Amino acid sequence: MRRSVRLLVAASRSITAEAPGTSNHTTSLPVVSTPSTSILTSKSHVKEEKSNTDDWVTLCGTGELSCALTLESGQVFAWRRHPIKSATWLGVVGRRVFAVRELGDIVQLRCLYPSDLSGQEGIDALSHYFRLDIPADPLYERWTKPTDRMTEIISRLRGLRIVRQDPVECLFSFICSSNNNIARIQGMVDKLKATYGDLLYKGEDDG
Repeated sequence: MRRSVRLLVAASRSITAEAPGTSNHTTSLPVVSTPSTSILTSKSHVKEEKSNTDDWVTLCGTGELSCALTLESGQVFAWRRHPIKSATWLGVVGRRVFAVRELGDIVQLRCLYPSDLSGQEGIDALSHYFRLDIPADPLYERWTKPTDRMTEIISRLRGLRIVRQDPVECLFSFICSSNNNIARIQGMVDKLKATYGDLLYKGEDDG
């Protein structure tokens, strides 16, 4: 199912995707951030582009990165799981809009904006964001030697990573987190982005 989405970059340059005529709380597809020295930004149309639907490239294996554990664990609040294709997430790193998906035992990425970003540039950007320069297996091996308890924990949380999050985005998310749960924090972040954001991408999302 093809869905047109609007993606907005907000105060910290994070973005949100809204399906026209739907509620932000049910089908919104927000995403993440870029550095910004300014908190308030004017809404300005950046560019309309249509991405190639066949340009998925492999990022890593699911043993190195679990999208669900990493993006839905409460450390970031601007990535969203696709409402139709549950193994796909939409997000922003810098001024780049990405879709990532788990396909079998691999994680793939596709750049939605800008459309001329090469596959290698996308790999470099997300490898940095997800800290894929640090291999997980040697750490797992070292952590499991002292106790069987760590073996059980790693078996349940394999692929969970701490991301390199933009400091401004992290600060605003932290402020919103006081006495709130993940769903409410996501809603507050969405409202900030929708209110103060710049239109970054408008096109067709094929998941």
